[in-house]
Amino acid sequence: MIRVLSDLHLGHPASLVKDIDQIAPLLEGVRTVVFNGDTVELRLKHFAARSRRCLDSLQKNCERDGIQMIVINGNHDPDVSDLDHVDLLSGRIFVTHGHALFDGISPWAREAGPLRINHAAALREIRETGPVALADYLRAAREACLRTPAGKRHLSRTRWQWLTSRITELGSPGRALEVLRAWRDCPSLAATFAADHRPRAQCMVIGHTHRPGIWRHNGCLVINTGAYLPWLGRTVVDVSEEEVIVREVRRARRGFLPGRIVYRWAPVSGGEVLAEPGGEILQF
Repeated sequence: MIRVLSDLHLGHPASLVKDIDQIAPLLEGVRTVVFNGDTVELRLKHFAARSRRCLDSLQKNCERDGIQMIVINGNHDPDVSDLDHVDLLSGRIFVTHGHALFDGISPWAREAGPLRINHAAALREIRETGPVALADYLRAAREACLRTPAGKRHLSRTRWQWLTSRITELGSPGRALEVLRAWRDCPSLAATFAADHRPRAQCMVIGHTHRPGIWRHNGCLVINTGAYLPWLGRTVVDVSEEEVIVREVRRARRGFLPGRIVYRWAPVSGGEVLAEPGGEILQF
């Protein structure tokens, strides 16, 4: 079984994961785990050293337990890996962090302006060399993150400071509107991105916006696994040849545990989708 999760934000004080052992229950019985972006905080220099120690511990634990660990770049760890996406089940499942879906990477962020400028510049440079493929779009998103210094709002050193900064941001009508717009548009952006760059994909798994949910848009199943930060919740996605299972992640004394199944779906060969529902399926 392959398990996909995202947005651990290890090393950041606001992350709910304070010790790697807290996520050990999420790795039990798993053959391969895909960490789909923002696993650690590498853009934030104040937390980078601690983040790398967390990543090293995570790698050692996976090696000890015989788990294949796949790490995908996110906007907070744009150079943690050589991978910006993975394709599962012969291309039927497309996994990427999701920041490449948005012009400007994070349009709700304090540094949205510089991110948008650097993202546009990176795309323009790539287009000058010829047609833009999937790898090029993902590389442009990575370059935009690497070229843009993180905003001061990220320098909060405690969970309370982080929560205060989030409240302050949401108190800004412009930023709050961008967050709501991103949540609204994310499923359609993901489905369109998949159709353009992975037309055989029946399902796209993302993170980035921190809003967990499951949607159907234009025949593509879009799953967002949420984040290990306060408020909105999180899920894991289990992929096997027979089915894709989305499980709620619950907090317990021993850490984070895979909880109740909130959705099951059976990918099939030939492009059909079984039991296709319409519209939004689930969000919580």
